[in-house]
Amino acid sequence: LIFKEKLLNSKNGSSVSTQVGVASSETLVINTTFVPEFCGAVRAQQGDLLEVKYTGYLADSMEVFDGSSINKDGNFFGDLSLFFVLNQGQRQAPRAWEVGLLGMCIGEKRRLVVPPSLGYGKAGVPKGKIVSAHP
Repeated sequence: LIFKEKLLNSKNGSSVSTQVGVASSETLVINTTFVPEFCGAVRAQQGDLLEVKYTGYLADSMEVFDGSSINKDGNFFGDLSLFFVLNQGQRQAPRAWEVGLLGMCIGEKRRLVVPPSLGYGKAGVPKGKIVSAHP
């Protein structure tokens, strides 16, 4: 509950982290990079339909490996959104999103530092390759 409260009360520049699993040394880090002036009481919760724009970067090289604006061939093609229902355990999106997007308000921006166990896991990156930098 403390973790959820910290997410609900996040401010610009704030950071929240949580250990992954009982005996794991991996940590999910959630950095709030922008909160609109009028965030209001409506926050993302389980069962909500969310619209997300994202870009996935490798932590060590900052190479782009996935994103809502990357096609199946690994090329950038515009500014598209991904829609999914926030349901823990349904695997509609990376598991880190099921935790990291909870409590967000419309227009808020967060940067998630995702350990492999909460990313795409053994299945790998859906689009299957590292993409080149923005044109």
